[in-house]
Amino acid sequence: MELLKRSANYLILAGVLGIVFGLTAMAYPIGTVAALVILWGIYALTDGVMALVLAFRPEAAAARWFLLIIGVIGVLAGLTAIFRPFSSALVLTSLLGVWLVLRGLMEIASAFGETVETSRWLLVLAGLFWVVAGVLFFSNPGTSAVSMTVWLGVLVIGWGMLMVLVGFRARSQAQEIA
Repeated sequence: MELLKRSANYLILAGVLGIVFGLTAMAYPIGTVAALVILWGIYALTDGVMALVLAFRPEAAAARWFLLIIGVIGVLAGLTAIFRPFSSALVLTSLLGVWLVLRGLMEIASAFGETVETSRWLLVLAGLFWVVAGVLFFSNPGTSAVSMTVWLGVLVIGWGMLMVLVGFRARSQAQEIA
């Protein structure tokens, strides 16, 4: 019962923090984009350094050049994202646009494959949505990055509200058991 009560409190706290994060992301979308890009930069820098360290281990002889290249790219991308977050956000959003277009084209192509698990027209429609989203992202990466942040805020607020509701439900169950 004590565990259920603590879990309920955790859920409520996590939900409230999610709501606060979501509201902050929506109120300050440009700052949120910069923060997310910097966090990604820290990840890329760390990943790059780890790849470089692995490249010089004896058991990595076969993959040494691959690890060196990936490591250098990770370190450079990470440092660029950390020290130039806004230009990095534009590049990352443009790359996301290209990925969305390619994903959409692959979805459309899969609709015409031999074995299809779902309706072909749904695959084509989904593929077209991916392509349109990709073109929009690629053609205007600045607005797209800010829009993604606002949508992220909306999603996190919804998630936070759900967590709070689940937490209060768990708390009432703990009280019923007691």
